[in-house]
Amino acid sequence: MKIDITSLRIERTSDECIRIAMKQEKGKYSEYETFFCISKTEWPMVRTCMLGISEVYPYFDDYSYLLKFVPHGMRVAYTGRDECDYFTFPANELVNTIEYSWEDRDFNVNLTSKLEEWQKEYGPNIQVNIDENVLQRMLSDIQSPLLKREGVNLVDDLVGWASNYSNGNLVSVNIQFDSTTDANRFPDQLTSYYWWIWDEEQKVRIVNGGYIAHHYEQDDGSMLFEYSMHT
Repeated sequence: MKIDITSLRIERTSDECIRIAMKQEKGKYSEYETFFCISKTEWPMVRTCMLGISEVYPYFDDYSYLLKFVPHGMRVAYTGRDECDYFTFPANELVNTIEYSWEDRDFNVNLTSKLEEWQKEYGPNIQVNIDENVLQRMLSDIQSPLLKREGVNLVDDLVGWASNYSNGNLVSVNIQFDSTTDANRFPDQLTSYYWWIWDEEQKVRIVNGGYIAHHYEQDDGSMLFEYSMHT
């Protein structure tokens, strides 16, 4: 995960309530702290959601907001409006702190200093596996004058995608020539690529697909190409 909050504080506000105060890195919550409240009655269920051991992940009513907690943060929906925001941070790390807060009526702790430490522990851990000849051919292909419009850097796109699946665990991005094309046999045509994202620790293929060069014949008989992503 990429932590997208810049401050974090937990405060006991009454006998029956604590609140989590946060600022976002950008967006409507970036200029000031926003407070989200959890009641003591709700806490047992919120706790299981933060730990990722709940059988259901409901929304909790905070008057102006509906709050959904998961181990990698929370989703905030506005009541009465079709809008929502996401706060990405290791919510599972808050469990012990919140447990302790119920014992102290004056509890108020600032966890902002922990954000950098958590980013190192839970941040994306991505390994790219691509042969040098495949990489150089791809970089050439996506800038080719044969393209109707410039292609995307497949490595950058897939690393960004893979980052959504890494909370410190190793995830690999793998790219090779598509088996239906031959980059050496047809040097004057653009090459298609096969890719997959793999969770190295769980040995699970997360998603796979192709970056396919489709060709179009023009009126003068010449070829133009356009890349499309397939999953």
